[in-house]
Amino acid sequence: MDRDTRQEAVAIILREEWIRNQEELQKSLEKKGFEVTQATLSRDLRQLHVMKIMDPIRGSRYILPEDKDLREAMTRVPDHMDGVLSVEFSGQFGVIRTLPGFANGVAFTLDYQQIPEIMGTIAGDDTILVILKEGVTKNLISGVISSRFPGISTKLIG
Repeated sequence: MDRDTRQEAVAIILREEWIRNQEELQKSLEKKGFEVTQATLSRDLRQLHVMKIMDPIRGSRYILPEDKDLREAMTRVPDHMDGVLSVEFSGQFGVIRTLPGFANGVAFTLDYQQIPEIMGTIAGDDTILVILKEGVTKNLISGVISSRFPGISTKLIG
């Protein structure tokens, strides 16, 4: 089956099921007749701009950008940011450590806020690399992030 058909199947599954990880998604796709490798599935998720959000009761979940749960998650920014364990900056870079599964959601939240001092973020499962614009100091970005996300100042290192 072609990529577009497979990606439409992924989108349907994500809208209809609570999918926590790639293994669950892969099994759901197999039930629908799609055999995919983990690498292909990762590529599909990236191309569909799928992200993982955290529900305080049910745990993590993959969602599509247009999903209403994403909009609801964005209104719960302080709860969402509870997954942050530490924030540290050095030079033009920052590292944010999170609980497993939180990094993509936290990075998306930072990007969504369009903080002018941040060029962008790169997220793994529990770690985010924050790239700062030229000339942004540790004190400046620490203050900006603390003012946008209450409670984060207690997680700043250095």
